[in-house]
Amino acid sequence: MPRRRVIEGRGTSRLGDTELGWERGDTFVAPPWHWVSHANVDATAPACLFKFNDEPAVRALDSGGRTRETDAGPRQRAATRLRPRRLAS
Repeated sequence: MPRRRVIEGRGTSRLGDTELGWERGDTFVAPPWHWVSHANVDATAPACLFKFNDEPAVRALDSGGRTRETDAGPRQRAATRLRPRRLAS
């Protein structure tokens, strides 16, 4: 899913019917099925959002243990499936 990292500034984003406030250092997810709009709440300072997508990493981690041909050699394991663990409290 598309994510946004706040590089500088303060503002709000409307994700569907929800309004989200953000400031420098925040990261948030904008689901692709929602209309998204952003506003800078400080007229005297710039705001900068960096948009990135983690889909390639998620696909690599969720390969289901399948193998693929690689330059490193024939039939190398593409990724290891990660399983959730309960953390001790």
